[in-house]
Amino acid sequence: MYGRTVLVTFSLALPLLIGIGGTPARAQSVAACFQQARRNRVVWKFKHLLRVYSEKLSRLLGFAPVWFVAATATAATARFALLMLVVPTAWATWRGELDLSGKLDAIEWCLLAFALVWIASAGFGIDPTLSFRLSIPMLAALTSLFVLRRQREPAAALATFDVVLFLLGFWQCLQVLRALMDGYAGEAAVRHSAATWLVEPNDIAWVAVTWPPLLALCGDWRGRRVLAALPIALALVLMTALESRLALIASLIALAPMLARALPRMLATGTALAAAFAALAWFVDPAIFAKGLASITSRLQLWHVAGQVFSDWPWLGTGPHGFDLAYQSYQRATLALDPRGTPWPHSLPLEIAAACGVAGILATVGLIFAAFLHGRFATALDAQSRRVVLVQCAVFAVLGLFEASFLRLWVWMLATSILCRLPRHASEARGVRDQEENVN
Repeated sequence: MYGRTVLVTFSLALPLLIGIGGTPARAQSVAACFQQARRNRVVWKFKHLLRVYSEKLSRLLGFAPVWFVAATATAATARFALLMLVVPTAWATWRGELDLSGKLDAIEWCLLAFALVWIASAGFGIDPTLSFRLSIPMLAALTSLFVLRRQREPAAALATFDVVLFLLGFWQCLQVLRALMDGYAGEAAVRHSAATWLVEPNDIAWVAVTWPPLLALCGDWRGRRVLAALPIALALVLMTALESRLALIASLIALAPMLARALPRMLATGTALAAAFAALAWFVDPAIFAKGLASITSRLQLWHVAGQVFSDWPWLGTGPHGFDLAYQSYQRATLALDPRGTPWPHSLPLEIAAACGVAGILATVGLIFAAFLHGRFATALDAQSRRVVLVQCAVFAVLGLFEASFLRLWVWMLATSILCRLPRHASEARGVRDQEENVN
């Protein structure tokens, strides 16, 4: 910066020194030199800004998971989603934006172990062709997670990913709203909407997982919080209109800890939100709570079937997405099962057990344990970041226990969002913390 200032000063002073004591022609030459110097400085500023913004654009092009998620917003662009994941990943690798020299940490090793178990279960499952064909979301999530965690600037990449997920949730809410305005209701509104990530009304609950990181990004800025409140309010209205009790519960868990910091205020906020949601749901449909009991009964039957499937295929399971094929053989024995043929057991742990067997359970437990250690010993996480991770995990756990399935792309992307918040090499972070404590 100092050398640049000297150079500019010299370029401006040189014509003046040459023109001292000169003729009118020499004075005109001095003025022309001044104008040329000003033009050179304008051109230099333009080139500097162009270089800076081109660097930012090139870095943004390397955020491959962002472009992948954005491409899945509509059915027309979803066919290019994998291309939008592969090309920016190659671009980021070519530009050196990915840290490929670092060793694999515990989370990455566990992810690779989970992928190997998944592939083995698919190969030895009931229908390997179907299992491999429906495993593309798993491969996309695995690639997205490695790209986000190994960015040279992971914080910027993750923040952009959070914003895109939030905007995608808002976009899908708008699609459901359009279907409701066209006269459809409940499951029909979801089926006739252009919301690509939604299959049934409870799927709208996934947008609640995107709220904690966005509220954390907004901070205490009232203007940003007001802008974020509009999509959240629309989602709450749609959850009520679709009579999704699970989505309202997930929203309560997502909002209460983020709107209040102290525990008493958090409990008060949660109680007030619960009362408001219950009153609103009862106003829309007085029989909504009775329907909830019927829904729990049907889930218990599906869980029982998942246990029978796990008992018959204990080691590697039926293969990913093989529950639907095995489920058909239990339909007659269990009278009250969903006659439509539900292809998932409405519980992610039971789906893992039925699809991947004991090997899948061990791989999943190992991944959860590695994530817990990373979060426990990560010195890079401040109090706000820990709060976001805990709230996201709580909401994801509720959805995983009662609804989620690997058939849903939002399950993979939300898991990617959570795991990317945990810094790499937790053991090194723990060693640094121990050294600091010994010094003190």
